[in-house]
Amino acid sequence: MVRSRLAAGADPRDPGERPLHRLAGQGAEESVADLLRLVTDVDALDEQGRTPLWEAVTHGRADNAALLLAAGADAWTPRVAGRSPGSLALLTDLAPLFADLPGAVHPDPERVAAQRAADEQARVFRGVHTEGLAVAFVAGVDEEEVIRRLGAAPERVPVLDLDAEPGPYGTGPDGFDPYGPRAGWFLGVSGVPGGCVLTHPSGHLASSPAVLAAVSPGGRAYGVYFNPKGGTFGRLSVDGGAAHHEEIGLDAREDSPEAFWLHRFWQWGPHDDTHGGRPLAYACNRAHLPLTDPSPLLGPPHRWLELPTDSPLRD
Repeated sequence: MVRSRLAAGADPRDPGERPLHRLAGQGAEESVADLLRLVTDVDALDEQGRTPLWEAVTHGRADNAALLLAAGADAWTPRVAGRSPGSLALLTDLAPLFADLPGAVHPDPERVAAQRAADEQARVFRGVHTEGLAVAFVAGVDEEEVIRRLGAAPERVPVLDLDAEPGPYGTGPDGFDPYGPRAGWFLGVSGVPGGCVLTHPSGHLASSPAVLAAVSPGGRAYGVYFNPKGGTFGRLSVDGGAAHHEEIGLDAREDSPEAFWLHRFWQWGPHDDTHGGRPLAYACNRAHLPLTDPSPLLGPPHRWLELPTDSPLRD
């Protein structure tokens, strides 16, 4: 297709199409080689200041990155938020292509350690089904205190008996079905070391501003909702207040927070085993609650809590 379009007169330097940028990230190696024979500026910038080499690196395309480097692409000039294609590559499987290039600037040990910790946190969540999921990470508050803050008495919120009612998410009081018509006001509650995790597999309640404000006095809570209609939305509450609301998982840009870069919101491609867990790892980071066990998100919670019918959290 690329060759036929070129033969028909398509401009390989078209600033609107930017074919080399597109193919460097997602195209066949042969197509990139064909275009490189026709373009004069291998480091042309797109509207975000990114080069074709940037696209190859962020999509994990070692084959295309090697072609671009051989054609003279610049690996080390900062392009977006002070970062160069090479500085990103050194934090990926493409590092061997870049490590010995002239001008290489290797990340400092603190950056490497922080990146390793972020990646390990993301790997904790491998296998978690996120579509439609809402989850909140609550730091510094145990399971029973969270239940009290949500307006219920812990002794009236039983621990699930999974031997009697296993189910994919466990069955709660009176045969409660987390995907049924009563599910809207139920939250899964699971204590973890250092805090608590609230979940719901098919609603946004766990990430609502009212719930986060209720559970965060004296601490922090971060909720994230994977909207099945599109978008992943996070909300931070500090000491009972609404501190920040944001869409997360988007491509990191010039004005993105540093944590977007740390959690690899710039990296794409099926080669990466941390991709699905990155928003959850980011949420843990924002809540100051690291997790080593994904079980509250992989299966039934420890308890199902129904918000009281007179709770202001239902408003």
